[in-house]
Amino acid sequence: MIGKVLLDRYRIESRLGKGGMGEVFLAVDQKLERKVAIKMMLNPQGRKDRFMREMRIISQLSHPRMVAVHDFDAYEGLPFIVMEYVPGETLRDKLKKERLRPLSQVMEYALGICEGLEYIHEQGIIHRDLKPSNIMITDHEQVKIMDFGISKGEGMQTLTAAKAILGTPMYMSPEVAMGEEIDFRADLYAFGMILYEMLIGRPAPSIKERMEKRWAPSRKILHERRPELPDVVEQIVLRCLREFPEERYEKTGRLRRELQTGLIETMQSSPVDAPTRISYMPSPPSASEGPTRSEETPTEVLTRNHPTQEPPAGKRDAPQATLGREAVRSRSRTLLFLLVTLGVTLTVALSAFLLLPRCG
Repeated sequence: MIGKVLLDRYRIESRLGKGGMGEVFLAVDQKLERKVAIKMMLNPQGRKDRFMREMRIISQLSHPRMVAVHDFDAYEGLPFIVMEYVPGETLRDKLKKERLRPLSQVMEYALGICEGLEYIHEQGIIHRDLKPSNIMITDHEQVKIMDFGISKGEGMQTLTAAKAILGTPMYMSPEVAMGEEIDFRADLYAFGMILYEMLIGRPAPSIKERMEKRWAPSRKILHERRPELPDVVEQIVLRCLREFPEERYEKTGRLRRELQTGLIETMQSSPVDAPTRISYMPSPPSASEGPTRSEETPTEVLTRNHPTQEPPAGKRDAPQATLGREAVRSRSRTLLFLLVTLGVTLTVALSAFLLLPRCG
């Protein structure tokens, strides 16, 4: 494909990568004189409907957290999508280079991902394959969500056989692994897995191990890796990764607001290390940590092998922390001010009493 010109307009320059349903090329739009990315389905046999659905979904999306679509057509029977070219690297590539990234940066990325999820959920779309390799971080540290190949919108017919499992096992929710009906909260679980991985510096166990052992994120590991972790961020991870979807967030917007609180608390506690805000204000393990797990490990339909266990009383819905260190300090300063004011008032009153002339 290198060197070919599609539709007398798009000149293929180089190959950028390969996805589940095709390859992505860097091209030049000779009409507008700009670089673009072209995703082409090179083997449409049996998967053309899914590729066409991706084109229909992403062509309707317009948001700073999405890769913009410019055009779509076909070349010699091969459908292709012309998209915004985003210089940068995937979140997966970034995590390979530096597994335990600064907390402020982790929160920046998490908020950017959530902003994108909130938008697509408002459009009635479930991504269904959210993972680090489908998240682009631009050269300007902007987050872009990519690859809507298995996404599903409201009213869209399912293109797979009953009980077929779609998605990436490492970031898959229990209900997806079991072949159950899903909603936007499956994306929130995948988001929680990504956030947990960014916080502790390595992926969580596979979906099969999580199901078999009734896995839950480790608070101990979270605080060992991130002693400065705000309580609100811990609660976000725990809530996103609850086994049953009804126990997760009822709205993606609620999750986004709590992430904003977590980011503010993080930046207040370590302002020196905090990067410039880009996302929302005005807008492989080491040898000692076990083998590297691949995102693409195949999966199977799983079942819950253990009876449902209710959390201990008082633990089911842990309160969300809403006050950061600055709020606590502010309350302390207010109390000190009141005590000083009271002391001064009493001193003045006592002095006035002593200076009053005595009668008789």
